[in-house]
Amino acid sequence: MIYNPKELQMNTAFSKAFILESGGSQSGLPGNFMYIDKSVIDAIDEYSKDKGYHPAWIENENGLNYFVPYRRGDFSNVVLGFCFDKNIIHPKNEKYNTQTYKLLRYYPWDEKTDEFFFDVNNPY
Repeated sequence: MIYNPKELQMNTAFSKAFILESGGSQSGLPGNFMYIDKSVIDAIDEYSKDKGYHPAWIENENGLNYFVPYRRGDFSNVVLGFCFDKNIIHPKNEKYNTQTYKLLRYYPWDEKTDEFFFDVNNPY
């Protein structure tokens, strides 16, 4: 019998985010931007593949795009889409080694990617 009380479970993602945030620009994450750690992309990748989707990275003039399309090769309709800055950040931290992406755009599941996106750096 195993007992794992919810009160004693540790949220390591929050812990990593706190360490990065507390270091701020010293860690290589300057300004008030939204960043996504590679571990999040890896989790989305794994889950998507388990569900039969084919995630893909595409670099264009807008940035480095990560799409989970409904149909393989059709990037106009996506389950989920992100556009990141082309400069991948490797935070300076002695406790762990990771890659972090600066989010520029978010593409929702119910809109065509060439017609609509959320610009997270310019909300207006």
